Amino acid sequence: MENGCFVLWNMEVPLIMLQATQQKRLLDSQQAKYVQGVLGMLIAVVGSRSCLGIILQQARSEVMSLLRSDELLESDDAVAA
Repeated sequence: MENGCFVLWNMEVPLIMLQATQQKRLLDSQQAKYVQGVLGMLIAVVGSRSCLGIILQQARSEVMSLLRSDELLESDDAVAA
């Protein structure tokens, strides 16, 4: 490993980059709620006990988790403001 590569890995992240990632939301809650509904309909079509149904349920669970996390971040931002 070259010394130059090692130095790159040890660099600090500029404050500007940190601020940009904190301000931008990674999740559109309206889209996530829509996807959650679509996944529910697809689960009803393929059956909740089928292989596809189980995979779709996991995807729906992940979307729900993202929504909860996003709502917590919004409430924390509201308290901080």
